[in-house]
Amino acid sequence: MVWRFNVETKHEVAKAINRIKLPKEYLAIQIRRGDKLELEKQKTVNHNDYILALQKVSSIKNIFVFCDDHRNSQYLVDTYPYFQFYTLCTPYEFGYIHQEFISRP
Repeated sequence: MVWRFNVETKHEVAKAINRIKLPKEYLAIQIRRGDKLELEKQKTVNHNDYILALQKVSSIKNIFVFCDDHRNSQYLVDTYPYFQFYTLCTPYEFGYIHQEFISRP
């Protein structure tokens, strides 16, 4: 999929990349938990399965982790010290719950 951002969005993306010092070459994963686990009772993918899948496609050790719960990225940092992980998720984020989101003003 190709994204062509407008000027304002392109600027915000660049700021985020600079803020976390994301290198030019990296792999990316999205870890869903939050409402998937708690409300929908979905079976989640084991963290190790993400790493194994990445290792099958590349030797790159820089990984951008898109997640809604900082515990996921922290687990990866603690468990896989030979990788460098990057995320925009703050230590104060513990999952996305849609009902909570839509009830906000």
